[in-house]
Amino acid sequence: MNLGELNGSFKGSELIHAYTLQFPQKPLYTLQGGHASFSLAPLLGYFVMSPDKGWLRVKVSKVVKGERPDDFDEEEIVCVYVLYYDNENIKVGTSRLGNVVNRIYSQAPLVGVIASVIQPNKKLPLEHLEKEIIKQTNKRKLGTVLRTKPNLNKIIDSWNNVINGKSELHKKLEETKRTMMPLNVLERLAEISKVAWEVACKYGDPLYGYASHWLIPQYPKGQLPPPLPTHIKLKEGQEIYLKFHPNGLFSIRTSQLTLDGGNEFTCDFGFLSKYSYEVIPYE
Repeated sequence: MNLGELNGSFKGSELIHAYTLQFPQKPLYTLQGGHASFSLAPLLGYFVMSPDKGWLRVKVSKVVKGERPDDFDEEEIVCVYVLYYDNENIKVGTSRLGNVVNRIYSQAPLVGVIASVIQPNKKLPLEHLEKEIIKQTNKRKLGTVLRTKPNLNKIIDSWNNVINGKSELHKKLEETKRTMMPLNVLERLAEISKVAWEVACKYGDPLYGYASHWLIPQYPKGQLPPPLPTHIKLKEGQEIYLKFHPNGLFSIRTSQLTLDGGNEFTCDFGFLSKYSYEVIPYE
């Protein structure tokens, strides 16, 4: 089990541990043939943040500096994935084999497809495949493809449209779950995934068939709250409450209020992973 970065500080004679938020690593075969209603509970040290456990009270410990991953070495196994949020918001990305399942899930797409898994025949700069895929989609006039996630407001809107059970997005996802064939249902996802496969195969032989691994996250039980305002920053020593949603997003409660008095918001793993936290047991 990966417990993340652990920091210790003394409070009297007691050692207080602070942990970074982590998703447990899952092997690629978890998504073989597709996995609908997928969920993966994150960890804060030994504390499992299951959606069924409600709010977790924590104290912000410190800001954690992330490190840029290394470039892909020759013959290192590389996964090329495509994330679908709606027809106008599709992202391509790459990941090492050991991280690809939790990397996809932590970005909370409606659908995530691993288009290709290769062993490169030469060393590749980290973002090379993504740039080549976007170059090809532009050449074929397939519309805008992203290299970063859509803004959180857009992600929340897409998920709330699915959760309400009446939208076209909901119908598409339900059909995908029924048929277990996302590329037959979501045409634009299929177009971009095909380009991703073709580009990846120019740099190494595929280890699996085309788009043979994919996931649809489990739906949250209710509508997601609005995104955390950009002016709200977490501070060392601040106490907050966190709740995990089974689609990979989180709710956060803070003592800082918006103009309308709200204090419950949605945030994502990328935001929360910038800090470490001490878990405060309920008395």
